Amino acid sequence: MQFFPNVKFYKSFRNVSQIQQEKIPPIPAVAIVGRSNSGKSSLINALCNQKKLALTSATPGKTRTINYFYVPSNKPQYKEFFLVDLPGYGFAQLSKAENEQLHYMIDQYIANAPFLKMILLIMDSRRKLEKEEYSILNYCLDHDKNILLVRSKWDKLKQTEKEHILKEWKNDPILFERTIPVSSLKKIHIDVLIKRIIEIFY
Repeated sequence: MQFFPNVKFYKSFRNVSQIQQEKIPPIPAVAIVGRSNSGKSSLINALCNQKKLALTSATPGKTRTINYFYVPSNKPQYKEFFLVDLPGYGFAQLSKAENEQLHYMIDQYIANAPFLKMILLIMDSRRKLEKEEYSILNYCLDHDKNILLVRSKWDKLKQTEKEHILKEWKNDPILFERTIPVSSLKKIHIDVLIKRIIEIFY
């Protein structure tokens, strides 16, 4: 399984309340969350083998809505589900109030979204985890939420850098077992991530 075929844009929502009021199909959701410019849109496109399903922007912080994409069933491997693109956080040019509003939307979604089965926390492999990532990770771990740490742009690192970073990651076994380094551009480990996503159906 190299990608999810025939994925279509479903709908955008301004907040979690709107999702709860909408009569969307009661099927599992896999949410993608991360900093602005972390590669969320590129990851969605790689997972679905499409170039413009999720539009990438030269302006970080542009996504302000919760965007649902419908993934049709491919039995017997997996049932239908939603792939959900959450707003990117941490864009420096947004005001403090705007960033706080985005964080609140993300927190509310993770805590209250219906049928949420997995969270993919994506961040650049070259960055170290900061308070925002730890906040999301700790909440999910404390509340038994199924979360994976997807480290993007793996192809940007030299082999020696990869070896050093992998050694650092192994110092935290709980995080390491949930970490998948990927490259959306080179399709590195996209198949591994897809297998982990499919596991939610078993």
